[in-house]
Amino acid sequence: MDALAEDAALFRNVFASSPWTLPSHVSLLTGLECVNHRVTLPEHRMDPAVLTLADHLRRAGYLTAAQTGGGFVSGLYGLSKGFDSYRVIGGLLDADAAGTLAKNAISWIADNRERRFFLFLHTYQIHNPYNSPEPFNRFFLDPDAAHLSLDFTPLRYNFQNRYKPVPDALRRNFIGLYDGEIRYTDAALIGPVVGKLKELGLYDDTLLIVTSDHGEEFFEHGSWLHTHNLYNETIKVPLIIKFPGSRSAGVRVDRYARLVDIMPTVLDALEIKFKKDDLDGRSLLGLMDGKKPGRERMFRSFLDSNILEHHVPRKTALNQGPLKIILNDSYTAEMLAYFWVPPSRQERLEIYDLRSDPGESQNLALTRTELARRLLAYLEKNSRPKRQGTSQRADVMEKIREELKSLGYIH
Repeated sequence: MDALAEDAALFRNVFASSPWTLPSHVSLLTGLECVNHRVTLPEHRMDPAVLTLADHLRRAGYLTAAQTGGGFVSGLYGLSKGFDSYRVIGGLLDADAAGTLAKNAISWIADNRERRFFLFLHTYQIHNPYNSPEPFNRFFLDPDAAHLSLDFTPLRYNFQNRYKPVPDALRRNFIGLYDGEIRYTDAALIGPVVGKLKELGLYDDTLLIVTSDHGEEFFEHGSWLHTHNLYNETIKVPLIIKFPGSRSAGVRVDRYARLVDIMPTVLDALEIKFKKDDLDGRSLLGLMDGKKPGRERMFRSFLDSNILEHHVPRKTALNQGPLKIILNDSYTAEMLAYFWVPPSRQERLEIYDLRSDPGESQNLALTRTELARRLLAYLEKNSRPKRQGTSQRADVMEKIREELKSLGYIH
């Protein structure tokens, strides 16, 4: 990834639309925030009227294909719309999921190298359970680390024990295994795919993007993993964009960007016409070419209530410049009774200045009443949907329930 970033634009402040896979991927592939695509619960399915990135590219003459890990990136949710081919590759518990995906992707690229194509690759490798192959699992561990692999599900850290503290040595162990998964994906997937593009003489002409749908929390705010909060550890994600001819190589962008900006950026870079007003995202090209960048982008992230019966209430986050606002619904007594260790006190409104407080530790809503009033009104105004239509109920849960159990989403 470091080598790729040298040929690319690197965006340092990028935000996902949700802290879990399904709504965040819908935003990535449609350019719409959760409030407008409305796929916020596992029983939701994309509105068929919504145009996807694959729709636009196929209409422009590109062969469109996807290879994913399934689960919440299953085509059953409507994510396959616009793709000529949409395949699930590898097993969800495969310790070499990234390597399996790389082999299939490389084969597909070689077979289709004479055509213009869009290939979307997705892996659950960097995801519970953490069991990357040797020696990657050991790269970031303390010498006396207790675990060389770990599944959080039987330990209930993504369920009843989500708010359970652990000794610092064990926390470092968790983080080390997670970092090992990142390092393995770098070596097993990203390196080989980039290498194959270079070998086939395609690299210079390829628009190549590396990003993520969400992050993980390791008790920075008193809890574990994702699907439960909107702090930066779960919604701030990487974004590397390598343009054809390595245009913008070495550019580093600190202004805010969002997953919803990726679709319009791709279409803009490829000079494919689209209705800009239909999208929440805006092309990122203007942030890289030295032009006046315009107003700071507003990022929005949303977590619906009690997804997958995780007993966590609804949360909404957005920003006004460097000020980040989080509005939390309250835990019900039933929700609190679910946890073996209860969550710490949660304020209804949180405001953080990301310039001076990137760790989101000083809640300004507690001391600046007028600021809180103004930003609450701003949040209400900017949380209204701008498009008609709705998501559809997806009768797919039984088909993928075992996959979601494997990933630790349900039990």
